[in-house]
Amino acid sequence: MATSSQQRTRPDTSGADPARELRRFHLGEPGGGLRGLEPDHPYLPLHLDRYREAGPVRAELPLFLCAPDGDAHDDTDELWMELPDLLAELTEAAEPAGKGLLEDNLRRLEGHVHRFAADADGPVAAEDLLRRAGDAMLAELSLGEEDTAALTAGLEALLERVPEGGRLAPFRRRLPLDLMRQALAARGASSRRGALSDVRSLRSEVEGLLAADDRRRGGGDPDALAGSLGKLGSRMLRSDSLSGIVDRRAGGAPLAEGLRRRLEQALETLESLDGEAPQPVLCVTDGALPDLFGVDELPGWRVVVSDDPCREAGERFEAAAEEMARVARARKLVRLAAEGRYEPARHDDWLERLDWQGLSAAELALAPPVVALLSAEEVVGEGLPSLSSLLLSGRPVQVVVLVRPGSMLSALPDTLAVRGEEPLGGYRFEPAYHGLGHREAYVAQTSPARPLHLADTFRRAAGGTRTALHVVAEVPDTDKPPGPYLRAAAALEGRAHALFRYDPEAGATWARRLDFSDNPGPDLPWPDDDEAGAFTFAHFALTEPGYGHHFAPLPDGVDDDALAPLAEWLDLSGEERAGVVPTVEAVDGGGGRARLAVSRRLALATVDRQAYWRTLQELAGVHSEYADRAAAEAREEVEARTRSQVEELEARHAAELERVRTTAVREAAERITCALLDVDPALFDAARSPFERFAGRDAGEVSRELLDALGDVGAADGAAEPAGDGTNAGGTSADSDRLAAQLLELVAGGLDDDEPNTSDTSNTSNTSNGDASSPDDGRREPDQS
Repeated sequence: MATSSQQRTRPDTSGADPARELRRFHLGEPGGGLRGLEPDHPYLPLHLDRYREAGPVRAELPLFLCAPDGDAHDDTDELWMELPDLLAELTEAAEPAGKGLLEDNLRRLEGHVHRFAADADGPVAAEDLLRRAGDAMLAELSLGEEDTAALTAGLEALLERVPEGGRLAPFRRRLPLDLMRQALAARGASSRRGALSDVRSLRSEVEGLLAADDRRRGGGDPDALAGSLGKLGSRMLRSDSLSGIVDRRAGGAPLAEGLRRRLEQALETLESLDGEAPQPVLCVTDGALPDLFGVDELPGWRVVVSDDPCREAGERFEAAAEEMARVARARKLVRLAAEGRYEPARHDDWLERLDWQGLSAAELALAPPVVALLSAEEVVGEGLPSLSSLLLSGRPVQVVVLVRPGSMLSALPDTLAVRGEEPLGGYRFEPAYHGLGHREAYVAQTSPARPLHLADTFRRAAGGTRTALHVVAEVPDTDKPPGPYLRAAAALEGRAHALFRYDPEAGATWARRLDFSDNPGPDLPWPDDDEAGAFTFAHFALTEPGYGHHFAPLPDGVDDDALAPLAEWLDLSGEERAGVVPTVEAVDGGGGRARLAVSRRLALATVDRQAYWRTLQELAGVHSEYADRAAAEAREEVEARTRSQVEELEARHAAELERVRTTAVREAAERITCALLDVDPALFDAARSPFERFAGRDAGEVSRELLDALGDVGAADGAAEPAGDGTNAGGTSADSDRLAAQLLELVAGGLDDDEPNTSDTSNTSNTSNGDASSPDDGRREPDQS
């Protein structure tokens, strides 16, 4: 029975063909009886219904951020940590009396942290938030006095171990900027500390060089020399006379005027580089984003609004990098002069032309970081040429492009998707895929729904020396079920915003550069659920505002033959799709299940999302047609070789079986013959089978030869006497005739396969010189007497 919400949404199609009305809705024909869902519809994909009333989902957020400029956290791998890992690590320091209670209630503590973090606008002090969550947990448990004291002691031990300056970052629209600032500040802090230590050492070097040169020039100051001698030395020696001696005897010639002037300028440059405070991030953006993210209020950011953010960011970097190049030239000059390796003809031109491209990653990190923050609409519009120019320049600028996963961006003005307008139409322009075409730029597509992937993406780019393009999914700004986090996660599941990283510094091959592993079900076309089925782009669209009119509840009376789940509809050919309406499984606000028809426009957008996903799979080597072909050819080659080997083995086996069978028959006949005639098997010639000597002969000849053989045996033994009846002692003529016939029958049966021309056994057995005692058919049983 239809639920109330279904009844409100489902139109009255009485009197009309429901299947035809459904097809008209799917095809987008005007005037149809079916209408799409309202913008505030209560439907959710069946996959997400379990989360409707589940409250905060236990995920990677809030993410713990260590102080990027803290002495104890220079390693960039420790810049952030998932909340469960943080709590488990801090619990190790708990007092033994309260450690067990604390471990038993970590999930409860984590839940209170989620609740308090949900109210925060941005990163908050971790110690303060954990203390509030701990107090709430104690109040909720209402333990006895002893257990409360023990748990309180455990909480205090946990709080004491929270790294100083650590913060907890909740799931907010500003999260990408918070993590970008974290990565850039950590990289700059570590490099700056090392550079400042080196600069202080070089300043001492150049001051010593200049002081020594002053003494060599003969214009030493007697007062300065007297001061260097101390009170006792000044009373015992005349500084004015000593200065002349020192000037004349000082080792080496004075510095050349050009070198001295350069060293003096280098000293001024090195003295200007001072202070260890993290430099603010220079954020160049278009006019739409500062209000959206409040970047002008973020600590550690300096915002510049520009009509062409990419061009402006490149110019700002050039200016900052020139200052760093000037510092690098000063440092290199001082080292050369201090080591006595400076040669004007060799080094002057090189130092003069040293620019940012000759700087190391550590030297580039001294410059204030520059970020270009763009909207997707800016990129597909007038900003696309500037973006390409910046990516090709190699300047280490971080470009962050914010996109709505549900929008179908297009570079054509008439189909450009802007906020509030129809988000579907045409083929979607992919800024990240565009970035891959520039080959040597760092390119990533990431999402706040996977904060560790997002943070690690920024960390890797910040440590590099080339332009980085980050295509980041916007965080939904609505609390409508299933909530902003699950909506962002649904974009990943529905292939609306795939995750990948392309890092040219990771290796020379595409396989080393492209990382595709963090996606849900990377080897599948769509993530699949045993109960709800595949989760497609259309399922994700059901959670997005502005897509409701692309769905309609099914009217009563529609035959199932006219319907197909969307995942199956996608596998149909163009002709097979005719007359078939794709559907998705959903649940309304009252918990009732329903099948929703999907418009053709949204279905084709799903086709586009699937095609792009397959492209990424092939680039990542997950499902490569070239690899599949090579594997198929290799399998065919192996199978053919295996078949040949099997056939050869079977032939050899058959031949061996036949040889064994023939040998067994011959040996059996030989044993029977020897037993019936009571002769020694050595009688027969060892060089050939006894059967071969009888083959093709008649029974009379064989009989006479057997009688002769028996006579020879008797003679040899000295016991063979005539029996008086014409036979030998070993047997009678009739017996030998009968045995000869039977022997020839065995010979014929054993040699038929090897010697097809052997005389027929029946004919041979009947040829007995007219002897009436011979068997008449060759099958007579031998005499058992």
